Amino acid sequence: MISSGLKPAPFQGSGEFTFSELESYVREIAYKSYRGIETVQVPRNLTQLMELVGCLYADGCITEDKRGGGRGLCVRFTSGDYAECERYCGLLRSLFGLTPTIKKEKDEHCYDVRFTNKIVGRLLRSLGLPVGLKTDSMQMDPAISSAPNDLLAAFLRGLISHDGWVSNRKNIGFSTSSKRLAIQVDLCLQRFGIVTALRKRRPKVTAIQGKLVRSKGNYELSIYDGESLKTFQEQIGFPQSTKSQKLVALIALKKFNHSNFIRIGHDMISVRVKRISREAANAEVYDLTVEGSHSFLANGFIVHNTAAVLREKTGGMVLEAGALVLADKGTACIDELDKMRPDDRVAIHEALEQQTVSVAKGGIVATLNARASVLAAANPALGRYEPHRNINENINLPVTILSRFDLIFLVKDLPEPENDTRMSEHILSLHKTSHTPEEAPFPPDFLRKYISYAKRIVPVLTPGAVKELQDFYLKMRNTTGKEAAVAITPRQLEGLVRISEARARAFLRDEVTVEDAKSAVKIMSYALYDVGVDVKTGKIDIDTIMTGKPATVRDSLGRVMAIVAELERETGTVDEKILLAALVEREKVTDGEARRFVGQLIKEGMLYSPKEGKLKRTSG
Repeated sequence: MISSGLKPAPFQGSGEFTFSELESYVREIAYKSYRGIETVQVPRNLTQLMELVGCLYADGCITEDKRGGGRGLCVRFTSGDYAECERYCGLLRSLFGLTPTIKKEKDEHCYDVRFTNKIVGRLLRSLGLPVGLKTDSMQMDPAISSAPNDLLAAFLRGLISHDGWVSNRKNIGFSTSSKRLAIQVDLCLQRFGIVTALRKRRPKVTAIQGKLVRSKGNYELSIYDGESLKTFQEQIGFPQSTKSQKLVALIALKKFNHSNFIRIGHDMISVRVKRISREAANAEVYDLTVEGSHSFLANGFIVHNTAAVLREKTGGMVLEAGALVLADKGTACIDELDKMRPDDRVAIHEALEQQTVSVAKGGIVATLNARASVLAAANPALGRYEPHRNINENINLPVTILSRFDLIFLVKDLPEPENDTRMSEHILSLHKTSHTPEEAPFPPDFLRKYISYAKRIVPVLTPGAVKELQDFYLKMRNTTGKEAAVAITPRQLEGLVRISEARARAFLRDEVTVEDAKSAVKIMSYALYDVGVDVKTGKIDIDTIMTGKPATVRDSLGRVMAIVAELERETGTVDEKILLAALVEREKVTDGEARRFVGQLIKEGMLYSPKEGKLKRTSG
């Protein structure tokens, strides 16, 4: 290194450093080549450097210099315009202090600028220029795409000025054989609010010097609308005066409106959808979620989220609409609720409790609104409802979900001659004629408008309604003692309020009246006496629904644990057969009930089996 002499150079050995650190201490870098010691100036103008890189992305390449052991790097630039070569040489001179010459071979139709410099070659290679011929897989280096707007604009200026054109009456265009580079340039232009059209050109055959040459299929970006053309002129522009003049003339011809999209501010555009089609894909798709907006970015466009993330056959991750999310501010009807998968149970539990559905999969993280009323149906676990069992034993649903429903009703198929006669007559009458024998009481359009209007009403409780609900709540609470079964909890009180408000809304009233409260109390009482009763005592015990353990079961489990503790003090571990015999003798229960109590305690982790046939408490 040759120090500037202003400060002592801090770099010793082969330590790494940045250009910002280098700039304060070093004016030039010296290196040894096959020609001897050569120097190169440290570039200080990053805008010029990015424009130079853009020029080389378009019309340049890096090759290995075979001379001197093949360790040198040759940087080459070709163009059919002598003025462009002069500007390129000016950038090299200003940035690196290099003065290459412009040459033109006798049989060639373009000008050529080349020089060998290992330091400059390595710098350009670190910015994405490959060593060797450029291929269809050419892509922009992340350091460029993530650069500030002024540096990115300089890169695009150099790239598009050499691989682009300005049509007299149509557009600005850019062409490349690399699909990935075309997409990256498209996304970079969108950072400036420039709308482009991307399409693929088919290969074509042209005659060059009497020979037929087949070109590769290229990808073209086109800028058509006046707003985008003007933004390109102001933010990026062309260094060549000829293209700049054409751009000014093109903007003057354009009308500053476009039928395909609407600008929303200076940095957002709403695009009209022309058609929807399915394209074959052969790679995974990664999307960027916009936190807090329930949207994500797909291919540079903002897309609204719906529900779950699924993997397609092609391997890509996509969002699929879910019933609870689509039913937001409406009603979701779910059949076979007891047949849910475990992951679905987690989702519906959140929806019933928090009114949201969370998605975190495939790189997509979102919380979606699911403010819906849920009407669900489930079947008994054993095919028929067993009246001598509590509801949690009859339905294959966890109490965490069962307890979230305000109302639960049992629909029992009991043989009753009168009801069976009416049911059979109704079913058979439906098949007697080709049309429905009865008409709907209300036309569907009227019913739809009625429901839509009723949803807008937000009724408030009147003092009379408040007293009615409070009296019922306190009455139910006072029927139980401190240690006895609890008949009702605040969750049921909230359910009473919701039912009362729903009835007032159905009557299109702004206030919840006493009649609404009485009706809610009647419905809640019927549901509690239907499913909230402990089958052993015949009394209402809300823990039958809320926890799956009514007071009688809690007491029985407590006595089982007491017997286990007593036997542990005698033998250390408890023989399962001895425990079952003790339960049958002391608690006067059947062998099946005793086994069910022990199995429940093992399932809940209060008992464990250190070895087969032996039991022990998890905490002494």
